[in-house]
Amino acid sequence: LYTPSGKVYTNQTLESLPSGTWEVVGTVPPFGETSYTTVVPTLADSNSTGTHDFEFLVRAQAFNSLFVSSVSAVVSGYSKDNLAPPTPASPSFTNNGNGTITASWNKVYASDLAFYTIYVQFSDESYSLVSQVVPSGSAVQSYTFSAVPNAFAYFVGSLDENGNEGLPPFDRITSLEVEVAGSNIVLNWLGKQNAVNYKIYRSLTPDFVGSVQIGTTQNPTTVFTDSGAAGSTKYFYFVTWNN
Repeated sequence: LYTPSGKVYTNQTLESLPSGTWEVVGTVPPFGETSYTTVVPTLADSNSTGTHDFEFLVRAQAFNSLFVSSVSAVVSGYSKDNLAPPTPASPSFTNNGNGTITASWNKVYASDLAFYTIYVQFSDESYSLVSQVVPSGSAVQSYTFSAVPNAFAYFVGSLDENGNEGLPPFDRITSLEVEVAGSNIVLNWLGKQNAVNYKIYRSLTPDFVGSVQIGTTQNPTTVFTDSGAAGSTKYFYFVTWNN
């Protein structure tokens, strides 16, 4: 095979893509590794709304020629929905003076949104589900419910068809700090008054797919040491709490 520059290439393979319409969804530069892993987008997630299979292949392109390539076998796969929908923006709660509260919030744009969830928080930081509200499709949605005795505040969340929930802020651990201490990673976070325990998780990817629980602390302990974790491997952490 001769290029326009006159350089000769031998023992190369020129392969065409299989029939059909193919779209480039990602590229990975070669580093001489024996195996590669990458994350690429799909057009739809698979969940209770349906299964969406896609076909993928890898095309290896010669570094020194745009005309030489080798194509892998075609495999089928799908993306599972494990991402929570956004938490509704601009929530407001109006006391109607007759024992009812009217909540309003901006529409959440998620194709698989199932419900909005209304929570009540009490002064001891415990909380309870008040109601699930079916989306109306309007830009601003409202819902009136009976006032909850001893309520400290109300919040609105969102729940999709696959059970992922965009939780109100009070349900989350805040002020999580991750520090390197010699060969260890030390985590500190702001505690919850009514927590029984905290669970610490670690992942190799920022989307926390494949994350594993690496420890538990009992309240009020809000410090955890991941022994020997400081090194060449990059980790991502999150903490949950139970009451």
